[in-house]
Amino acid sequence: MPDASELPNEASLVTRITIMDLPPELLHAIISNLAHDKRSMRSCSSMCWWWRGIALEYLNFRRTHAHDITSIETFASFLQVDTKLARTINILNLQGAAEGDTFPGFSFSAYRPLVPLNAEAVAGILKYLPRLTTLSLNQWRYATSTEQTEHALLSTDDHTLSWTFTSLVTDIPFNPDALQRPLAIKCLDFKCSEHGNSGNVLLLDALAQSIAAGSLNIVIVECDSAETARMLGRLLGRVGSNVIQFFLSASRPRDEWLTVEMGLPLSSEPPDLSNSYADWRSLNISACTRLEVIQIPIYFRPAEPGETLSTFAALMLSQAPPTLLTIRISVYDLTDPSQLQDTTLWLPVFDSVVTKARFPLLNKIEVESHCECPDWQEPSDFYEDCREAAREVLPELDGSGLLLVH
Repeated sequence: MPDASELPNEASLVTRITIMDLPPELLHAIISNLAHDKRSMRSCSSMCWWWRGIALEYLNFRRTHAHDITSIETFASFLQVDTKLARTINILNLQGAAEGDTFPGFSFSAYRPLVPLNAEAVAGILKYLPRLTTLSLNQWRYATSTEQTEHALLSTDDHTLSWTFTSLVTDIPFNPDALQRPLAIKCLDFKCSEHGNSGNVLLLDALAQSIAAGSLNIVIVECDSAETARMLGRLLGRVGSNVIQFFLSASRPRDEWLTVEMGLPLSSEPPDLSNSYADWRSLNISACTRLEVIQIPIYFRPAEPGETLSTFAALMLSQAPPTLLTIRISVYDLTDPSQLQDTTLWLPVFDSVVTKARFPLLNKIEVESHCECPDWQEPSDFYEDCREAAREVLPELDGSGLLLVH
């Protein structure tokens, strides 16, 4: 019989027997019982390489974000090794390493991508991702491939994906010459930069040269100056033929470009819209020959003598094509429903501009009154006052059944 000193004690057992000694079948049984507990599963995947290899088979990586990547080939190798993980990815966001840099001519810093990327490298990743539906590539330096065909990015040996470039996110102007092909963007959502009007103009200029003609369907744009409006008009003139929806907003504080000097005294007669106002004509809405929806903001404020605040919106609509289905006029900064009938706002101008003869397909014109209900009044009564005020000031549209007031 062995001596007691020869028997293994508890401490030696702990030292000699580790989790690495458990058979894979037992680990699978343990982890499969934890599959419903995401927190425990993630802990298992981070414990050690032995547990990680098994735990990954039970995890779902539908949305995956990898940042500060220094080599796209390393990421491709990772997908090649962890094929079960790769098969669960639906949405992938890859962000390359970058360093801070100054942008010539501007007083703000920008990130400069460090890692090169071309279509062949992307295609090399796609063949490991059979369920991928969305791919986002951020902060990469495009490198032209010597053996790259037009469809290299669209097809692989294992599967073929249909790709649509839906949006472009950029904070600073860029050089359009760096692009391999025009950007087929469906929706452009442009917001003015806080770094100054010159940057906005340069960025719109770059977009005007970069977006593929006829690709734009939706334009959501913020303007801060007449220069920005003119550059937007140049963009629409080049690539706006298929724009269906156009939403305009204005930066705060409101600038002089929102002021249209009529040169006429206030009276009960509608202003003459035949005058030429270069800033608003330069928006070039007429280039959007398929336009169906347009939204225009009006900001109520004290007006100069002879000024009417709705004039610029009426001028824009006078340029719009007859294909319009919906017109939305958003009136901001109201403090009382009666201001909808103010002669400086002059909403009756839309009775003369928005007609069936001009827009035969029109289904509705919406007037949104952004006015905060006072504490002493019931909201239902207050908003009914707003609706009544708008109906009274727009009798022709109200009688036609096209007017909706919110």
